[in-house]
Amino acid sequence: FKLPEYNTHCVNRLSQRGGGVSMLIKNDMSYELLSEFCLSTDDYEVLSIRTNKNVVSVFYHPPDGNILKFCEFLDSFFVFIEDNQYNVIWGGDFNIDMLSDNSSKRNITTLFQINGCMNVINQPTRITSTSETLLDLFITNFDQQIVTSGVIACDISDHFATFLCIGNEIGKRKGPKMHTLVQSITTDRLDYFKDNLRNANWAGVLDKTDANEAYEEFLHIFKTIYVNHFPNRKVRRLKKARKPWITAELIAKVQIKNKLYQAFIKTKDPDKLKIFKAFRNNLNKELKKCKTVYYHNLFSSIPGRTDVMWRKLNSVLNCNDTQNSIDSITQNNVELTGRSLANVFNDFFVNLGGDSNTTNACSYMNRRILETFYFNPVTEDEVVSVLRNVNVSHSCDADGIQIRPVLYVLDIIGRYLAYIFNLCLETAIFPQKMQIAKVIVLYKKGDRNDINNYRPVSLLPVFSKGLEKIIHNRFIVFLEKHNVITESQFGFRKKRSTELALLDQKEFILRNFEDKHIVLGIFIDFTKAFDYIDHELLIQKLEFYGIRGHAALLIKSY
Repeated sequence: FKLPEYNTHCVNRLSQRGGGVSMLIKNDMSYELLSEFCLSTDDYEVLSIRTNKNVVSVFYHPPDGNILKFCEFLDSFFVFIEDNQYNVIWGGDFNIDMLSDNSSKRNITTLFQINGCMNVINQPTRITSTSETLLDLFITNFDQQIVTSGVIACDISDHFATFLCIGNEIGKRKGPKMHTLVQSITTDRLDYFKDNLRNANWAGVLDKTDANEAYEEFLHIFKTIYVNHFPNRKVRRLKKARKPWITAELIAKVQIKNKLYQAFIKTKDPDKLKIFKAFRNNLNKELKKCKTVYYHNLFSSIPGRTDVMWRKLNSVLNCNDTQNSIDSITQNNVELTGRSLANVFNDFFVNLGGDSNTTNACSYMNRRILETFYFNPVTEDEVVSVLRNVNVSHSCDADGIQIRPVLYVLDIIGRYLAYIFNLCLETAIFPQKMQIAKVIVLYKKGDRNDINNYRPVSLLPVFSKGLEKIIHNRFIVFLEKHNVITESQFGFRKKRSTELALLDQKEFILRNFEDKHIVLGIFIDFTKAFDYIDHELLIQKLEFYGIRGHAALLIKSY
């Protein structure tokens, strides 16, 4: 079971069905598993962690488990707690009724008291029409003045939920409340924005003959007006608790179900229990049906695009949000946050590349392209067309600009962008401000304090995407013309996809099977391959294939 922003640990039964214990731990907690107190036997199941000077355990004692062996284990556990002077919280199902007077209750209560602990759950945790029992406990040696505990009457299972809160939150790193910067982009704001851009004085852009100066002038005018119409404002991050298939009507029915259950709890009337169960069962069927219909409609509406399918699938599996929030890491026993954390990541990412490869690429390449590539001029229509094909998102680039307002005013700014882009192609200069990316750090897997387990994602400037795409389109036409790109390359090419690559592999395998040949597959995945590209080697290859002179200088400037 995975929950966003939580780590999951469990100890499962191996010899029979059911049972097992589990713990969900906030991923910003520093803790370690206590292996000697994480085990499953016929008499007890337990999972334990230590965080600072606190030990937290969850346990289960089966109804048919040997109570003496359970008490022996508890005794050894309390010796460990006492020897190390730990605070302790034990929570779980004892299957010993603490409301009745029996030897098991007396023995275990004495064991708690001898070790300076007590049970803080005093209300029944299982109620039927004929009985009330207290089976689920929280045992702690924390000062009772900072302990809040209780029972939540709910129908999740035949046992009620129990809770315990400590006034001083143990093991948690306290940080500032998380806010998100958002821009309010409405139709009215877009219209006012467009009017102001139309009336702006753009002459300073067209007067410039230096690509850097022209773009800086353009960006200054654009940003000044942009910020006035779409200022950043802080909003609290709100987590969406309701599932997308839960309607207001279903919520009303859930509330009715809860009232029926509370009515039974108060009266223990068997007839009210029957009414509750009948209503609950019908509601569960309806919830299951609504969930099935929602997911059927979600995936049946995909227009045959694998990227859309994966995006929707990841949203269902919570793959995009799990553990990507990075507030701090610990390096050499020092907690890094804020600017110091950003500097550590920056130093690591900019120094990822290995030593320069001095190998002469041309020594192992063949069929040098004699024709030299030249850039064709850019037109306003081309600029508009290219930018309209940029993926629309709510992300802001390093200049705080979103793509949606840009698309809304392309008929006004297209002319000036075309002028700037042509300056770039003519003078072999890629503007420096177009090279500044907003870098997001994403956690991959493994130890969260190891910076090798993170990867950078660069959010490029909106206008840089347009120039890059124009250069890319011209390069591709030239390289395709001279058959430079191998036929076995399926990624990042028109009318080709990874699906076609798989089909090609399948046909190769089947063809060789039919010819009675053995097929061997070797799959290589280069770690941080993009970061280790040798730029000098790349330039050598580009020049070998005809992208030399002016075009190569433009690439070098980037």
